[in-house]
Amino acid sequence: MRFRRIFFFWPVMVLALPAAVDAQVDPLFSPDLQSLIEEVAASRESDLDHTYIVEDLQQLFYQPLNINAADAETLGRLHLLTPFQIQSLIRYRERYGPLLSIYELPVIYGFTAALAQKMEPFITLGDTPLMRDRSLPNLGELIGNSRKHLILRSGRTLEQQKGFLPPSPNRSHQTYPGSPLRVYSQLGLKYHNRLSLGATLDKDPGETFLREDNPWGFDFHSVHLFLQEAPWMSKVALGDYDIRYGQGLIAWSGLAFSKSSMVLNLARHAAAIDPYTSANENNFFRGLALEKKWLPLTLSVFYSDKYIDANLQDTTSSGRKVFSSFQQSGYHRLGGELFDERA
Repeated sequence: MRFRRIFFFWPVMVLALPAAVDAQVDPLFSPDLQSLIEEVAASRESDLDHTYIVEDLQQLFYQPLNINAADAETLGRLHLLTPFQIQSLIRYRERYGPLLSIYELPVIYGFTAALAQKMEPFITLGDTPLMRDRSLPNLGELIGNSRKHLILRSGRTLEQQKGFLPPSPNRSHQTYPGSPLRVYSQLGLKYHNRLSLGATLDKDPGETFLREDNPWGFDFHSVHLFLQEAPWMSKVALGDYDIRYGQGLIAWSGLAFSKSSMVLNLARHAAAIDPYTSANENNFFRGLALEKKWLPLTLSVFYSDKYIDANLQDTTSSGRKVFSSFQQSGYHRLGGELFDERA
């Protein structure tokens, strides 16, 4: 029964994987593109989860962005442009029409030839019929034209750590109940920028697997369904999702308040509602989010019911339980960590 619980959503997604897989070298992991991704991540806040930056650039590498038709939010997914450069590009299109060549980019105020070279792998200037077509794909088109990925990763520290030594009368320390392995698994399906379906499972070293505190197997489970540009709604997020509003002053699931190493990079890219694909166990929302655009207005409605890890204490005055700190490690191994889990 426990094994059936763990994989209750996997068979549906596995059916979407291609019947044959050919061995190939992924051009996204060439040294040039790796260094570009590292450069983009380094210019962002140090405490942000950079998973969404890598996924956005990966998606745009295989399905380039039409910069002649993209709005400000979509251009922000390049993570290469400042808000000023985005507005400068939009004003240039409005005044002079669509760009005819990538070599036209350096002419735009705020752009340089070096920036255009960085953008080149991720953009296109041609027509993109899919951006005009808001109808939903049928099942055959979805499976045939979507991009699928499966990630399985496991690792451990080679040295024998104190917490994993077997108990004995000579040792007074606690022993972690789980194995020293860290196990990570992610399965995803993406149809252009329209649909994203995925699941992430994660077990940290020392955490149990298929025990009383983790009857569903892995300690962390995340599932999402994200639909964009549907005929009846701009965005729909079901399951786990991110929200980013007001530069972090209103709502920002990454809880990022620090500056980046780039002193002039003051504004953050805010895509409002995004699917959640990271393994961070606290900084996300779980429930339902909807977004509807009536230009120039946008209405966003979201509901979340998710507890996060925190240290609880009794107050001396009223006896109420209050939290003294958030627990960001994601470890749930011993009594104190298990007590703080989703407190």
